[in-house]
Amino acid sequence: MRTIAISLLMVFSSLIGANQEHEIVKKVDGIIAATHDPKFQQVWPGFDFSTQATLVTFRNGHLYALDFKSKTSDWTVEKIGQKDILFNPKDTISASQFPFQPHFNLEGNKAYAFSMDPVLKGDQNAYHVFVHERFHTYQFQNFHKQPKGRYFDQWNPENLTLVKLEERALIRFFKGQGEGRKEFLKDFIAIHQMRELLIHPASVIWEGHEQTMEGLAEYVSFKLFDTFPNLQVRDGKEKMVYLLQMYEANPEVAERVVKWRHYGVGAALAYALDELGVKDWKRKVEEQGVTLAELVQAALPMSAEEVQERYQTWVESAYQYELAKGTIEAGVRDYHQTVKNTLQNFEERKGILVSVSPPRIVAVSGQGLTDRQISLPNGTQVSLRDSSVFTTSDRNWRLELKDHPQVFQTFFGSREFKCDDTAKIWLDGEEQQLSAIAELGKEKKRFQTLRIEGQGTLFESSVHAGELFIDEDGAIVIQYP
Repeated sequence: MRTIAISLLMVFSSLIGANQEHEIVKKVDGIIAATHDPKFQQVWPGFDFSTQATLVTFRNGHLYALDFKSKTSDWTVEKIGQKDILFNPKDTISASQFPFQPHFNLEGNKAYAFSMDPVLKGDQNAYHVFVHERFHTYQFQNFHKQPKGRYFDQWNPENLTLVKLEERALIRFFKGQGEGRKEFLKDFIAIHQMRELLIHPASVIWEGHEQTMEGLAEYVSFKLFDTFPNLQVRDGKEKMVYLLQMYEANPEVAERVVKWRHYGVGAALAYALDELGVKDWKRKVEEQGVTLAELVQAALPMSAEEVQERYQTWVESAYQYELAKGTIEAGVRDYHQTVKNTLQNFEERKGILVSVSPPRIVAVSGQGLTDRQISLPNGTQVSLRDSSVFTTSDRNWRLELKDHPQVFQTFFGSREFKCDDTAKIWLDGEEQQLSAIAELGKEKKRFQTLRIEGQGTLFESSVHAGELFIDEDGAIVIQYP
């Protein structure tokens, strides 16, 4: 009887799991359908999920292919909702290994592969990320190529203080009532223009680029769920305001000013342009590379004299500039010390320093968890207690790290970390201790296949010809010419 009960429980659990997956896939299909609805084409004209196949993956190996016709027998047809969707129960193509891949090779076709495993654990935000990352593909293919710039002002207390004031002004705009709300946008413009006078031109370019790319990907995701509430995903505008409030409440402005604030601020400026009724703003961004801040400023024009007067007679006191600045200066001192400690801890940690760059000719995507991310003045990002997976779209290059105390990602895209002394390396199939490789001279070694395996480290590369050498700091450098 006990064996029968256990068997019935396993069957019941399997049915529950299948039903959960089907509900998720049904919602994904609804998102795809929404993007070629005329209502969504007002959100972003031309963006449509169905221009390429979508592959929904789960860690148990279950795959669901939408808008795709297979030529193999690996797939069966599942009736999900009102639609026939292809199902592969055994992941014969190794798609479920990756969090997502924008250009997964699916029988010679490019498919958008995305793991919906987080939803099984209750993380509804995965639907937002699903839309956000897919819109990036559209941006890379269609948007005017903007210069990226570089950020030089993350430790400038004056800049960081005005950043906090900008966020306060945007929150007041979205939480305000009536026509008077526009005055809060004018406050934002005054603060923004005064701030741009203080920072490096390359920093201004960087912010515009990040708000265009990350901010608009957030905006499109949020607006999709605003436009189609039947999808039953959290209201986008509500989530955006929540993001702004989280930014403003966080005293560590130096940590988010380079990257993370631009998601919410960019989305907020896009929402503001909609509310201001600015015509053709999306076309101007996409085709001409005009930034969101420039468009908001053009919609509510003020002379330089008006900006200065508004800032000096109203904004500084209304937004508590002096109090904010004192908090920011203390935060910058703490951040300096955090960076110093991080670099010192990394220097003192035992291990073999490895620097890995991705191949240049294929797209790389990644996902992971970190306790904290720190930005260095040279553009390097440091992840503390990093667990991440980075893979190329062709699946021939993969870097998987688990619980690394510090991982550095340089401005140019290489990832640097320390491996334990017992780690091994396979260079074109020949096994050696990684420590023995580290003792080689600076002569470059060419390779076709490479594998490194150590505690919390797995790196695999094939097909792509690369080279390995030891740099002047004694680091093992892996790169692809």
